[in-house]
Amino acid sequence: MSAEATPPPEEEDTYKEDRALSKVSASILCAIIIIIGALAFTALKKFAPQAEETEPLKVIPAVEVVTASPDTASLTVASQGSVMARTETQAASEVSGRVISVADNFETGAAFKEGDVLLTIDDADYIAALATSRAEEADAALAVATEKARAAQAQRDWKRLGTTGKKPTDLVLRKPQMVSAEARLEASKAAVSRAQRNLDRTRLRAPYDGRIRSTATDVGSYVTVGSPLAEMYATDRLEVMLPLSSEDFAFIEKNPGTEITLRSRGETIGATLSRISGEVDTKTRQVSVIAALPENSKLLPGEFVTAEITGITLDNTIAIPRRALYGTGQVLSVDNDDRLRFRDVTVARTSGETVYISDGVSSGDRIATTTLAAPVDGMEVQVISPAEGNSKQ
Repeated sequence: MSAEATPPPEEEDTYKEDRALSKVSASILCAIIIIIGALAFTALKKFAPQAEETEPLKVIPAVEVVTASPDTASLTVASQGSVMARTETQAASEVSGRVISVADNFETGAAFKEGDVLLTIDDADYIAALATSRAEEADAALAVATEKARAAQAQRDWKRLGTTGKKPTDLVLRKPQMVSAEARLEASKAAVSRAQRNLDRTRLRAPYDGRIRSTATDVGSYVTVGSPLAEMYATDRLEVMLPLSSEDFAFIEKNPGTEITLRSRGETIGATLSRISGEVDTKTRQVSVIAALPENSKLLPGEFVTAEITGITLDNTIAIPRRALYGTGQVLSVDNDDRLRFRDVTVARTSGETVYISDGVSSGDRIATTTLAAPVDGMEVQVISPAEGNSKQ
């Protein structure tokens, strides 16, 4: 095997010197770069523009206020309910028989007048019963007349016998027989009246002006005593039952005739308080008042209405917007230094978006009506008028 070639000693020395020189050059270059970077950083720091020091901007929230002014408040209480007929009837048959005819207006929704014959039941048997009763009445009347004649004859016979000093008995004078005959006559007259009533009951007559809500029979049907015939209601007087909570009930005028405003289908209808239910519903814990509608009302039974009931009058109260109330009994007032102050107040009544304050606020106090996220007692605020507040929105 041949030995590897070895470089001459002179070339090896030259290679080592070149490597050493390269290392020195690289070190010098790095030192120069570091020096130049340090000089540049120093120059930028020295000649960079200085930011001006300013105080942080102070944010003062703007609030709208109302000036407290005690006044007399006429309250209203809201409710809602459905129209109903004051008089409703479930007509049932008072006699038995077959329905032989019904009127044209004997149908759901049809109107009728008082006295209209709506339905007729076969009356043949009842005509016969009436004739029989009248015959019995005639027989009883004849019996009474006969007994009167017999009693008069008995009185004459007693006198002819010449029984001086003796008094005839009632039986001799036929008084018991007369009482019996008169009783049978009265019973026969009552039987005639009953037969006449039964005959009249074969015709269902409208008891008032109204409408039929539903029918339960028709021609050809056989009905017995108590069978349902129809449901109907009177149209001359409609009412609305308006439920109220115990709190609302305390604030209404409870006198009959109190004005109530009803609204339905975009129309306003004036009504009056008719009566109060007089008991608390055990399920809802509410008391109902009944409003009477005028006779010319166009509302229909079952129609939904909203109502405003005239309430009592509160004296010396301050009305503020509901949004000005914090929690259940605090407001924010703005003092003369435009700083917020919490006030404990007594709320007499809350109605819609208005709160009536009876205590805790004095006349002239400025009440903040702007809702603040985190109000603090003593916080400085900027007071603006409502017009200014709207322009900033």
